[in-house]
Amino acid sequence: MGRDATTLNGNRTMLAMGDPQVWILLAGVVILIFFLMRANRRRWTGGGASGTASTRQSLPTRQAADAAIEQLEELMAQLAELARETSAQIETRSAKLELLLDEADAKIKQIEALAVASTGAVVSPQPAPLEAPPAVKPEHRQVHELADAGQTPVQIASQLGRDVGEIELILALRRKS
Repeated sequence: MGRDATTLNGNRTMLAMGDPQVWILLAGVVILIFFLMRANRRRWTGGGASGTASTRQSLPTRQAADAAIEQLEELMAQLAELARETSAQIETRSAKLELLLDEADAKIKQIEALAVASTGAVVSPQPAPLEAPPAVKPEHRQVHELADAGQTPVQIASQLGRDVGEIELILALRRKS
């Protein structure tokens, strides 16, 4: 009954990454980084202006970069918080499921013990089938017999004058049941 903690942690990572909020947040971070790199490239390829002119031009760019870095740090903090909250929710749900499974196992054992005590017979752990398998239709029986004899669906179709797709469907349905 024991659950593997590494499996739960692996699922938690996959679930957290499947959350749309996480993807939106990551897309925002990527777009922000793109614009920062683009602004930085413009500053370095700006040309050979005098020192004071380039300082005046780079000051707004530097302020924008600083603001973008602050936003990036804020987004990263939000992402970390979201990941922590998601992780806590998953841990809580897995603990609840673990308890429910343990309770179900205990109730199954109680029911088996009551059944043994009341009838004196051991209860089979395998549940009985809910319904009997459907009877084979006569027109399908011939297809099954030819397939059991080793003929291919194409050979069966030509011999019986039916479509190959119909024969394949009959054989596929047989395999399912």
